[in-house]
Amino acid sequence: MKVFAHYYKSETTGNDYRWRTLLQFGTSWDIIGSVIMKNPGSAAPLSSVNEPTTLEQLKHLELPKLFSEEPEYAWYSFSCDDTMQKVEKLFCSYYKTSTLNGIIQVFNLMNVRDPNLELALIKNNNAVYPFSKTIEKDIMSLVAPVYLGWGDLWKKQPFREDAEKFFTAVQNKFDGKYLFPQLKDNRFYHPQYLMGVGLSSPMSKFLLNAFCQNTTVPVQNSPIVFPKQISKRNVYEQVVRRLRKEYQLVEEQLKTCRFQFTEELVLTITCTGQGYVGIRHAAYAGRYCLGNYPHITEYRSILSEFGYNIAPEAWLGTKDFKEYEGEESTIVSNIIMEIETIKKRM
Repeated sequence: MKVFAHYYKSETTGNDYRWRTLLQFGTSWDIIGSVIMKNPGSAAPLSSVNEPTTLEQLKHLELPKLFSEEPEYAWYSFSCDDTMQKVEKLFCSYYKTSTLNGIIQVFNLMNVRDPNLELALIKNNNAVYPFSKTIEKDIMSLVAPVYLGWGDLWKKQPFREDAEKFFTAVQNKFDGKYLFPQLKDNRFYHPQYLMGVGLSSPMSKFLLNAFCQNTTVPVQNSPIVFPKQISKRNVYEQVVRRLRKEYQLVEEQLKTCRFQFTEELVLTITCTGQGYVGIRHAAYAGRYCLGNYPHITEYRSILSEFGYNIAPEAWLGTKDFKEYEGEESTIVSNIIMEIETIKKRM
């Protein structure tokens, strides 16, 4: 997965904004779906896009201008976060495939970037127009199928009016037959929950089948998740090869390597079990075996944002290779990018 978006940081308020977010899978630039969520989260800007061919493609996907004097904004490449990976998983289910090829558009009820929704809401009170929201443009740019996954944020002011605009447009113009006629009668599970920890719940199964079949009366026993086939050994070896260049190796076994991640933490890559990434405290022995780590709450909070299984005792968190969507090479890149993003947060 490649991630592109517009990005702006306000010197006045300190808020940063991400909008016109595009998730590219494979090599196609055709739009194959859209998702509308709450606000941009932990995915971070990496660099401005300067490659001519990519820029040309992105310009074709610009949001429509609402007035002639509107300035042009730079395109940036972004890291991939867990929510984006769950969006990929959602549309793989819709298209009944393990590999997408095209663009998934990401829109939000607000464009203030912060993984903590409560902080984002506070920042939104000091938001700078026109970066805080782009609702009218977003509606003009929607391409079906459109998944509405903004949780309960639509119930709050000032978001309800904009949510109603999206809802009406998806129902009337973008074939949203999976939605009940009244806004209040629908559940808008966020993709991170729908395709993550909540996947096995009855309501998640209903919503996923309803979206994939585009009906409010879906068949409940149809296959809804399409597991990909990967070599955990290949992923392990490629990730370890890249990590050796950046991190100090502190332990190496036949199927496991551990690296000094930060002064307090150790990063584990292993192809045992399902193959996974793990992070634990460097001083996991002795009293720390009971989970009494320094900064344990902060660390686990950060890891949970990236879809890690928050494990008891020695582990702070683990994440299986198969939780990273895409083919093997994409999984490797996503693991490396996510590790780099997490380290900045730690």
